[in-house]
Amino acid sequence: MRGILICFFSLSFAGTVVAKPVFNGNFPTNQIRELWQICSITYQYKVPQMAEPLRWLICDCYVDTIREDLSPEKVVELNYEEAKELSARLINECNTKLGKKQEIQT
Repeated sequence: MRGILICFFSLSFAGTVVAKPVFNGNFPTNQIRELWQICSITYQYKVPQMAEPLRWLICDCYVDTIREDLSPEKVVELNYEEAKELSARLINECNTKLGKKQEIQT
């Protein structure tokens, strides 16, 4: 019986593909929350008519993109020009993904 169980569990995991995590956990939770909150508040101020669910999707994308491309230290060290370039890239990448590039500008 024990051999059958081992064989069953071996077969059930044989075809499982483990995906590489997108984020390596290097961002502290509070920094992720701060980035997301800044995005959300900015959109609430600049585009008050935007539906909340759309704003949430955009801010999720912004934070995910930042986490994919930058380190926590680099985010804090961005100068004005680098932040402006990052903002333009986020608008281009995330707003385009959501099909709202022309309507949403921050």
